[in-house]
Amino acid sequence: MGGYGSGRTGYKQKAEHCRSLDVNRLHRDGCLQAGKQGHWIWSRDGEEIARIGYKAERGRFVLDCKVRLNGGDWEPIKQPIPLTYTDCHYGNQRPYFRCPGVVNGRHCGRRVGKLFSGGCYFLCRHCYNVNYASQSETRMTGCCVAQTSYAWRWAANPAPRIGLHQSQGACGNGRISANG
Repeated sequence: MGGYGSGRTGYKQKAEHCRSLDVNRLHRDGCLQAGKQGHWIWSRDGEEIARIGYKAERGRFVLDCKVRLNGGDWEPIKQPIPLTYTDCHYGNQRPYFRCPGVVNGRHCGRRVGKLFSGGCYFLCRHCYNVNYASQSETRMTGCCVAQTSYAWRWAANPAPRIGLHQSQGACGNGRISANG
């Protein structure tokens, strides 16, 4: 009773089906620099499916959008999201969002890399009760997915890694050594 993979799987929204903001991608694309503003666009098969305005300020990232609830009028929403940074071992800094969510009267404030749109606002997956699909897989399903994924990657590139060569043909009795 209560073993690995047991329990109900259909009650939580899946992260893979939600729009999300990844702080690392925003940082890599230069969107977190103070004074930077623009639109973040989600697309599927090359077609735009959603867009949200943003403005980066010192210590926060402000989202600007319009939301329509229950078929009513469009309402403008500005959502400031606090940013925090941690020092990396070899210099530079890594950004994180601080979740602005309030659940059951308590401020969340978790340091997270992704925020999800599960309603009007972008909040962490804990506030929206969102899981990743892999969290509701059984042990066998997870093993099969991992094995299939490995097989596809190997079939796409069966040659040894770059920088290595096989010194005695393809018989399997040769050794692999690093190039010079």
